[in-house]
Amino acid sequence: MTEPPALLPAQQQKPIDERTTFLTILCIVLVSRLGLWLLVYLGTTFDAAASPGTTAIPGNMFLDRWVQWDARWYARIAEHGYTDADGDASVRHNAGFLPLYPLLVRAVSFVVHDIHVAGLLVANLAFAGAMLLLFALVCRLFPGERGEEIARRTIVLICVWPFSFFFGAMYSESLMLLCAIGAFYCAHRKWWLMAGVCAAAAGATRLVGSATAVSLAFVAFSQPDRSSRFSRLRQGASIPIALMGIGGFMAYLAIRFHDPMAYMTTQLTNEWGSANSWRHVREAILSLKSATFGQLVSGNYSVATNFHLLIAAGALMLCAVSWFKLPSVYALWATLVLIISLSRVTTYGRHVGTVFPIFILAAI
Repeated sequence: MTEPPALLPAQQQKPIDERTTFLTILCIVLVSRLGLWLLVYLGTTFDAAASPGTTAIPGNMFLDRWVQWDARWYARIAEHGYTDADGDASVRHNAGFLPLYPLLVRAVSFVVHDIHVAGLLVANLAFAGAMLLLFALVCRLFPGERGEEIARRTIVLICVWPFSFFFGAMYSESLMLLCAIGAFYCAHRKWWLMAGVCAAAAGATRLVGSATAVSLAFVAFSQPDRSSRFSRLRQGASIPIALMGIGGFMAYLAIRFHDPMAYMTTQLTNEWGSANSWRHVREAILSLKSATFGQLVSGNYSVATNFHLLIAAGALMLCAVSWFKLPSVYALWATLVLIISLSRVTTYGRHVGTVFPIFILAAI
């Protein structure tokens, strides 16, 4: 069994042709995104039964399907901020979404003058940036041409992941992915304070992003930076900085709603809690016993839920292998993200797309 590479490689890596290689990565991302956008557009135009009530952008079928579901909550937060109707947690839905993504959307909307276009721009640009940064990160993990090949495979696998369309929608996954990868990349370069800022940004984007702060703490204890006393101080300072993302949001909730855990209580209310309950999962598994071909083709069967459960099993298996094939900090981060995401098991495929270490492992 080969020894996994260290987080901070001591040897100098072979330089890569950055311009040519990065253009290749951008082409892979662009082709995959254009294919998805065309597919969604054609599906929308051919769907004559689409209800006008679900239209987020009337008269614009090219963009409409990319700003559905959670996108509407992000748009509402970007436009109006966090609200509390009569102090009722059951209707305080937008407290269940972290603030960094809607803040960026609001900032960009001042330039493009449309909240939905701003949301799509932030998401797609963040995904392109994440893929470029991930390529550079993998090349640092694995030296030489082998590293470039693994990096290219990793990018392709993420782009063709069945749920990668979420990276192009008005969702926060792509921004969290960019921030998390940025934290690891900065840690490799020993830019500790910037690593802490990126980890804080990941924690302020999605709850699973808080695993990045834990990973930085793990690096500080297991691989302390001994290059200088000042470097050790910066590495230690990166940990409290990394915790400011989720910590700052909790402080805001305590002031705004007098409930620092409003994020969690909101996530457990109404249809969000019931749809992801373990009772629902158990019913989906038990339905396999009586499933027939007729139920499958008619749609009277929990195909989606069981598909996500299958993805969960596969992802957790890859995560276990990553402890032997990747640096332990990556395996730790992947494990934390996958375990936290089990609270949303009925949408697990969407969350797996952000767990870039298992895609690196698959590329290997």
